[in-house]
Amino acid sequence: MRGVYVLVAMLVLLPAAVEADYFKEYSSTIVLDGKALHSVTALFVSESAMNNITLHGFPRADGLSATIDGKPADVYAVMEDEDYVIVINKTVARGTHRITLAFAADSPAEMTSRGIVFNNAFQSALRIDSYNFTLELPPGAIVAFDDDVPLVSPAARFSTDGQRVRLVWNASIAAGEAYNTFVMYKTDALFLPPLFAAGALVFGYAAYRFRRFLTPKTRTPRPAQRIRKVAAIKGGPAQARKTPLSAVRSTLTQDENAIVEILIGKKGRALQSDVLAETKFSKSKVSKVIRGLEMKEVVSKKPRGRINVLDIHEKYEIDKTDQTE
Repeated sequence: MRGVYVLVAMLVLLPAAVEADYFKEYSSTIVLDGKALHSVTALFVSESAMNNITLHGFPRADGLSATIDGKPADVYAVMEDEDYVIVINKTVARGTHRITLAFAADSPAEMTSRGIVFNNAFQSALRIDSYNFTLELPPGAIVAFDDDVPLVSPAARFSTDGQRVRLVWNASIAAGEAYNTFVMYKTDALFLPPLFAAGALVFGYAAYRFRRFLTPKTRTPRPAQRIRKVAAIKGGPAQARKTPLSAVRSTLTQDENAIVEILIGKKGRALQSDVLAETKFSKSKVSKVIRGLEMKEVVSKKPRGRINVLDIHEKYEIDKTDQTE
């Protein structure tokens, strides 16, 4: 059980660890051709996604030089209204690349007023199956598709503090098509799937541990058990077993009486082999007769072939036999 607690704790704490690394603040200084860029927006994608982006035709701007925190960086560019959108690739933890989009704006105010526009060319470049990426938006940024589908306005949730939002779409769409199914949610939602998974794990383990209480019993009772159940309903087991053997002898068959006589002669207890020897019955016939006596609650069959007259019956009948002798 201790291991289950540890596993659940790991599942609950894992998102916090992932977010701490995956969404941590970057305060990198980016310089393009000797000019510092303002209002940087960062994307985080896997290494394979980065390769796909490169293959989808972000033209590499070989004539431009850029640095991130003083270190050289690769530069790719897409023309958008005669302004460069720069994509700078920087490797981060766990084989993930940091791709930084930076508008060549002179000030954060200019960046905010223009907003972030995803045109068809940019969508084509990011056309990757089941592609997820993360944007870090500046305060008050406007996000739109082809300038006509605003996603975040200055008055919306990003109006004050530039919270991060995770943008997810199914990008298996032909190049140039509009992305009309776009999902946006805050990074807090990343905690929900692990919590649901942890809850399902705990519930499944509890169901496994207590499965005998959850599974209905389908075993069919044997005939003797059914007879005892009826006797219990009519007056309880104690009442049913107080009937002396002499009261039921008249209901027994000749073969059953023969076996009962042998048992009484042996003080109520005998082995099945003794009964076989004295009655000369076949083994199958002895078993059949004994089953009939069990159903009538006259005898009980014990392990290792022992047969007993039931205790209450034995008390009445054996005492009576001893007095007669």
